[in-house]
Amino acid sequence: MPRVKYVLLDCDNTLALSERLAFEACTDLTNEVLEKWGKSDRYTVDQLLEDFVGHNFRGMLVGLQKKHGFTMTPEEVDAYVDRELGAVTAKLSEKCTPCPGAPEQLEWLKQQGYPMSVVSTSAKPRVVASIKKIGVDHYFPDEHVYSAATSLNPPSSKPDPAIYNYACQQLGVKNSECVTVEDSKSGATAAMRAGIPLIGYVGVYGIEEGQEKMEQMAKILKEQCKADVIMYDWKEFPECLKKIEAFSSGQKEAFTSTGSDPVANLNAGTPEFIKNHRSDSTRYSIDDRPGSHRPSGIDDRPGSHRPSGIDPYDNKKNELPRAKDEPKGLPVPGRRNAVAHIPQPVKEPGKK
Repeated sequence: MPRVKYVLLDCDNTLALSERLAFEACTDLTNEVLEKWGKSDRYTVDQLLEDFVGHNFRGMLVGLQKKHGFTMTPEEVDAYVDRELGAVTAKLSEKCTPCPGAPEQLEWLKQQGYPMSVVSTSAKPRVVASIKKIGVDHYFPDEHVYSAATSLNPPSSKPDPAIYNYACQQLGVKNSECVTVEDSKSGATAAMRAGIPLIGYVGVYGIEEGQEKMEQMAKILKEQCKADVIMYDWKEFPECLKKIEAFSSGQKEAFTSTGSDPVANLNAGTPEFIKNHRSDSTRYSIDDRPGSHRPSGIDDRPGSHRPSGIDPYDNKKNELPRAKDEPKGLPVPGRRNAVAHIPQPVKEPGKK
């Protein structure tokens, strides 16, 4: 991949400083829900961010019900989701500001001829409100703004890779031919599972939470989410993009000339294997029960960004993440989100 064919961009806290504003708007609604259902617990903005950053409000309501032991009807959930969207959109339209340096790099991308698209987990009206307020909407035609909560039927949420797969399909490019920028663990995990080279942006944590949190997130995005490059400031973007393009091109040559087995190289952490295989190796069906906007089998407990029953970062035995109860090489009968098996390296003759 000598040149990236499409630059995919998360919105919240990647292009726009919108996450805290959104959580400010929905904290009152969250506490209203807890009071209405007779629960004494209350959240501050910081506590809500800690538990639910990267989730949309519908996923938050699911998590609240599980954590605090109450049940909402699908109609009640829908009503609160609509109220939250209105409140958040209004606040973003009034107060949203850009992540420092992001608008300048979007202009650089345009001048360099890179096509761009927004791929967000948030509802599309909220995303559009953010990019309009910060003055970058002219880079993104309406049809190139993709939302897991709005564009998919049924809706979804990162870390499910469905929105990335959908966006690439609509744009007519292979996942591996793109690059994306993500700031959160849930978003980065979605990119990893979709097989899209990833730039992990952590500068926002330095702005809002300090150096320690920024370095902590850099470690998480690099080690757990397999980010190809970590970006601390948007001014570093051209160099980050250059590194990904150079690395991808070099890896392609290496595998072509040496005939290396990518499975055998997994222990060395070669991203080429991940890029070639992870997109097709993790499949999620969508829970189509009324009112549900989450992937079936996703553990949406507060703070959790992983499929239920799966350790998403277990690379033991040279295979990608797989369900604990899945027989090797076979899908589990009747299971909608079975994970495909990755063939194991062939043992050399005479070795046990």
